[in-house]
Amino acid sequence: MSLNNQLPMLRNSERAAFKRCQAQWNWAWNYGPDGIGLTPIFEPQGARWFGSMLHIALAEWYTPPMKDGKRASGFVRGKDPRETWEELCKEAYANIRTTEYAEDTEQEWATAKELGAVMLAGYLAEYGIDEAWEVLMPEQRFDAKIPFNNRQKKMLESSDNRMNLSTRLRFNSSGGFITRLVGTFDMPIRDHSVAGEPIKIVDHKSTGKKESIAHLTKDDQIGTYISTATGFLRKAKLIEASEAVTGVIFNYLRKSKPKDDRPQNEKGQFLNKDGSVSKNQGVPLFWREEIPRNKANRIRQVVRIADDAEAIGAVRSGALPVLKNPGEHCAWCDFKELCDVDEDGGDVEQFIHDAFKLQDMYADHRQGAINSKESVESKKESGVR
Repeated sequence: MSLNNQLPMLRNSERAAFKRCQAQWNWAWNYGPDGIGLTPIFEPQGARWFGSMLHIALAEWYTPPMKDGKRASGFVRGKDPRETWEELCKEAYANIRTTEYAEDTEQEWATAKELGAVMLAGYLAEYGIDEAWEVLMPEQRFDAKIPFNNRQKKMLESSDNRMNLSTRLRFNSSGGFITRLVGTFDMPIRDHSVAGEPIKIVDHKSTGKKESIAHLTKDDQIGTYISTATGFLRKAKLIEASEAVTGVIFNYLRKSKPKDDRPQNEKGQFLNKDGSVSKNQGVPLFWREEIPRNKANRIRQVVRIADDAEAIGAVRSGALPVLKNPGEHCAWCDFKELCDVDEDGGDVEQFIHDAFKLQDMYADHRQGAINSKESVESKKESGVR
């Protein structure tokens, strides 16, 4: 077995789950060995499911089609996302909330099929084919070995007994690497709208409202993309040795229907009756936020990935307890009822038997695995949620 296969895998979504609530992480990622977790027997068709389906529709749209056994130019688009959405939602029953709820605001809902179709039609009207984006390959899986950071090395080399046993054993057998980071870039592109045609990673996001982006300068997902993408894309020969990833573009699609029928100018700004630009431009349905990262920031992210791997390993080994972190996120957690049973001293294992099944959280990244995020067919064939 190669060193790469011996290293424990780590995904950004696992890092996020662990830091949000260790109890949630424990059930979703650590119920069985090697990334085997629990998932509801019946897949919840909520916001997360809706966002995953939009990802697939956009992946098929931005995937250059095959012609004579070769992939077409990265400027050529694939299957109309509205057609993909129709296929994905044939049997969907879900209603999706289209506005954020407030005390003075009535909640608005739409069927997933209807809302997604409206959103994708508006997206195409807004951006067309994004003619300046040369798509290198949507839903590109990546794999990067993460070294022990300097703090960890000092503790391990001095036999500091504060370091948990599992991490110490890893240090002695792994050639200096603490984990194998795996994941999927939504869409690496070469942006021809900018001088120098820089390489960027586009990440699709469906959201209910426009929120602050202040945290994105430290966001784990962006940091991982920037820290690992350049080396991986060069090795995969998707970019030249002289090229590097310079930033991430968050591509936001708001879960709402067009409501504003005010006239607009050539810039898309809403106008008053006298033709002047209105001060109230409302919340856009689509927008993009570009987040650059400097070299120091990229290095710091690799340090933090190693820290997260250490903390996860300590809890997984039993050196530290699994903690609960109750909060608003409990409302949409897959394990909220199970957590209540646990809290009330009920029969947890019986509840798990009745309501959950096992899921390999690293199925997409096993050797020879199908990439479930590429298309409707690959998602069906892989069985990954």
